[in-house]
Amino acid sequence: TSAVMLTIRTAALFLFVLVSVSANPEKKKKRAATCEIDESLPCECSNPFLGTPTFYLGDPKRNCKAAKACYVDNKSGCSDARSARGGGRCQSKSACDPPAEPTEEVTPPEPEAPVPDGPKTDDIPATPPPPKPSTRYVSAWSPDPARHWIPRKRSAR
Repeated sequence: TSAVMLTIRTAALFLFVLVSVSANPEKKKKRAATCEIDESLPCECSNPFLGTPTFYLGDPKRNCKAAKACYVDNKSGCSDARSARGGGRCQSKSACDPPAEPTEEVTPPEPEAPVPDGPKTDDIPATPPPPKPSTRYVSAWSPDPARHWIPRKRSAR
């Protein structure tokens, strides 16, 4: 009986090793990204997850706000580009900072000559406007408690 138990234990161990090896085939090791800096390229955020179900993970606005860094191309103009976690991607903090735009000096316009007070003769109409037609109103009930009676135009008969 001890020989049978030894055979069963050996078989179980062999089976365990066989299952372990076949369940974990040689995985692709994620290697760190090589982040190349090329000053002629712009330093801007990119989304390496576009076209995947997890596209939101690379959202530049979200990442810049939360982590103060975003993903950039492996070859970019970002001087602080470094490997991101997960392998194959680069990230940068400087890509989140908008480039400083040159400011132009704005000179205020020359003040115009002061305008004299009072109406101009061109603004006064030659004839008075025609009188408005008279309308007759009738009261109507309103569901609004603040305005129970609202004047409404009476229909022409």
